[in-house]
Amino acid sequence: MDYRFLLSALVIGGHVLLCGAASVGATRAEPPLSPDGEAVMDDEDTASACLARAGELGATLDKTPDTAGYFQWTLGTPLVTVSDTWGVVCRIDFKMAGKDFAPHVNRLVLYAGPRKTNVMIAIGQDIAPLQSAISPQ
Repeated sequence: MDYRFLLSALVIGGHVLLCGAASVGATRAEPPLSPDGEAVMDDEDTASACLARAGELGATLDKTPDTAGYFQWTLGTPLVTVSDTWGVVCRIDFKMAGKDFAPHVNRLVLYAGPRKTNVMIAIGQDIAPLQSAISPQ
């Protein structure tokens, strides 16, 4: 039996928010950070909507007390893919004003849930940058 566990940590103003999701078998609780085996979609409208949602999220997080601009991020170019399991998935690499994790990658993963758009924020990951991503300035 294959067990997988994902643990993400988000530090906001000295507080640590831990989110964990466990799954049994081959089904993950969320899409993977890298789009391995997913078909790339050339859909400018979806990419534009992803950028808008990511910008809104960054603005909301920036208003959180004591973040000191940590989430003032510069977004790369979205990579929109489609997966049999997750449907349309949008991934965006980004840099934050508060901390540079180079050579590690920061990535947003947006995907549709049953009632809303789900967002996963991965900071300082040991993954390859998205091939469509520009170097944020």
